[in-house]
Amino acid sequence: MNHDKLASAPLTADSSAPSAVSGHAMAPFEALTSVIRVVFDAAVAEVVMLGDDEVIGESPLHRLAVGAGREGAVAIADLRQHPILHEHPWVTGMRALRSYLGLPILDNQSGRLRAVLYVAEGAPDRFGKDEARLLERFGWIAAEQIALHELANHDHLTGVLTRRGFTAAAKAEMTRFRRYGRDSALILLDLDDFKRLNDTYGHPFGDSVLCRVAERCMGMKRAHDSLGRVGGEEFAFVLPEADIENAMNAADRFRKEIAQLDFPPIEGVRITASFGVAPLTHRITSVEEWMAAADGPLYSAKAAGKNTVRST
Repeated sequence: MNHDKLASAPLTADSSAPSAVSGHAMAPFEALTSVIRVVFDAAVAEVVMLGDDEVIGESPLHRLAVGAGREGAVAIADLRQHPILHEHPWVTGMRALRSYLGLPILDNQSGRLRAVLYVAEGAPDRFGKDEARLLERFGWIAAEQIALHELANHDHLTGVLTRRGFTAAAKAEMTRFRRYGRDSALILLDLDDFKRLNDTYGHPFGDSVLCRVAERCMGMKRAHDSLGRVGGEEFAFVLPEADIENAMNAADRFRKEIAQLDFPPIEGVRITASFGVAPLTHRITSVEEWMAAADGPLYSAKAAGKNTVRST
């Protein structure tokens, strides 16, 4: 098997925003990958965004470049000789893919792997050093698109996902739920009496409270959970692989932690939060319905005296 790490360097996406767990080939890259398919005369070209601690994709082909790191592109002359993928339907079926070239795209600041750009073709031994250098040029474009995508999908104040970014993450989770039937839950968090805090101490202090709460929640959540700011003082989580009991326990941990936060330089200020939790079910057909399912319990938590957790 020819499994070479070629001379081209991995690409870097220059973005300081936290990453969202996208986990699949993304629509913003469709125009770019269409061009790449034509230029390389390739059957397949994809940019696959990666999560913090897992890789989830429509195909396993992007995984071949995940381990390359800063060593550069990975070329495989014949996938039929690959010890794992030689029996994969993309290799043995109608696509009949043989040649592969994949390039990791790294975060420019942290060095963390952010995405993989790869091409694949039905003829063997199609990609060498010249093709790797060409793919690198396209990779720079992909890296810039990733940075712009993350800027557009992360809240400029808190650094968590915007409502748009959170909606995209929730849609991806709903797709996985329909495909695999695994548990998932959504949590809505609303800070109690936040308007009064803003009126008393001013909006700059209120902004610092939002940032502190978001920072603490980011530090507590699992790497593959999604956290977004979906309203002024309202945040939302998507918890993959969490049933209602696990989600309720997670929400209560967030609740307790927020109630203990300090907000210097003003001493003695405390804030609480109310939570609504909704499991994902087959009756829920949109992100809006899922959030509405959690909004009812959130309202009940407010009515019950705030600083509590309720579920559907």
